[in-house]
Amino acid sequence: MQKIVSLIILTYNSRRHLEALLQSIQKQTYPAIELIVVDNASRDETVSYLRGQTIRSVDQLIVNPENYWFAKGNNIGIAASHGDYVYICNDDVVLDSNCIARLVAVFERKPQCAMVGPKVLKLIDGQPAQIFDSAGLQRRRSGKVVNRGENLADQGQYNTSEAIFGITGAAMLLRRSALERARYQNEYFDDDYVAYKEDVDISWRLQRLGYEVYYEPTAIAYHARTMQKNSLEQRGRTRNIIRAYSFRNHWWTLIKNLSLKDLFINGIWLIPYECAKLAFVFVREWSTLAILPQCLRGIPRMWCKRRYYASL
Repeated sequence: MQKIVSLIILTYNSRRHLEALLQSIQKQTYPAIELIVVDNASRDETVSYLRGQTIRSVDQLIVNPENYWFAKGNNIGIAASHGDYVYICNDDVVLDSNCIARLVAVFERKPQCAMVGPKVLKLIDGQPAQIFDSAGLQRRRSGKVVNRGENLADQGQYNTSEAIFGITGAAMLLRRSALERARYQNEYFDDDYVAYKEDVDISWRLQRLGYEVYYEPTAIAYHARTMQKNSLEQRGRTRNIIRAYSFRNHWWTLIKNLSLKDLFINGIWLIPYECAKLAFVFVREWSTLAILPQCLRGIPRMWCKRRYYASL
């Protein structure tokens, strides 16, 4: 009997993307899929469309009273799901028909693998492009985490199935047993993060608990990155939010996950990088400074979580 994959889509004003995504889910060759949509208080026709569409039935539609953003929104979906595996999928993603089947096959081959992700290529004006969005996450010695291959043409350079640091939160398959072990209270993704860097944190956290993270290039997804199409004013506001949350959550991720051994080995690169980044914020990104007090106030809570994970 095939194990159930709970596919969780978090929506927020997502109506324009849903038809393509639902069609790609309907075409999946892996049949045992539980589809859960969590809506973060959309103001467009997202919810009414989901209730009326006939492309692919939604097993659970959860409508939140407000926008809970990425972490809490997905946590609600995970808590409501029943599958052995959990697939986190952005609303602006389209899946190749074999995507989920090939990711599940990795879990079946590798019992210590807790997270696996597909080759994610760009979706430009609704059309698949042979340009990388992400071939998984790479953590440099400085501590900076980047999407491997981002904006490069796909020329086969990332066609090897391999263990890597992490997987983008736009498209990741997680093993439930590992998720349950890695959660803190009712949090799978860290609710304190709100948005941004949750994928880095959970990738690192799972590895600290002894699990493996894999990239599987035969599984393919396409990602539109909606924010790039917003108005200039919206993009300006969104950039400020991204910078602030990314800055704060990066520090919190280090506090929770950086080992003393890692600091000793890579400190010569990590410390100058962090100092340079802080200096840049003071000189060029004054809008980010507003989140510094919140960042500092959160350190005791992050340290508490670090101690909890270390005790597992």
